[in-house]
Amino acid sequence: ESFAEEKNHYEESPSFEDYLKDRHTRKVNELQNHLDENKVWFEQIITQESIDFVKENQEILSGVIKGDKLYVTKIPYDIRNFLETKDNTLKKYYACHCAFVRENIKGKDTDIPKEWCNCSAGFAKFPFEIILDQSLDVKLLNTPLDGDNYCRFEIDLSNTEYKKKPM
Repeated sequence: ESFAEEKNHYEESPSFEDYLKDRHTRKVNELQNHLDENKVWFEQIITQESIDFVKENQEILSGVIKGDKLYVTKIPYDIRNFLETKDNTLKKYYACHCAFVRENIKGKDTDIPKEWCNCSAGFAKFPFEIILDQSLDVKLLNTPLDGDNYCRFEIDLSNTEYKKKPM
């Protein structure tokens, strides 16, 4: 039910690619509204630098289709500190949404396998499963557990019906 409006946006779009571009624009505008109104966005303080960062990468808060793959990059959990820190360990810490993994990155006291991030992969694909009304396969591409600064996923659309851009 919480994705009904997004599903309507998709259904009204000429293609999935057009929907994703529109979604990204709407999300950037949402961040701008939170900054302008001095409102917290999902426990995050939004800065102009945060908005610029998201604006530069359509994969963040939306996605990009290449071939029959949808690429999604998670917005850093604490975007302001993520953008401000120069410390590589803290950058990974601020990127991750999982409290368990964040504490592991900071403390390095437990060896967590990257498969742990399949939970986050489920969250990344879920809105698109609702919008497309189909189950989707997702693959973890990047995770702070592997030393990356981002969580990035590839969602397989090859066996999925979706509105393709007219040629």
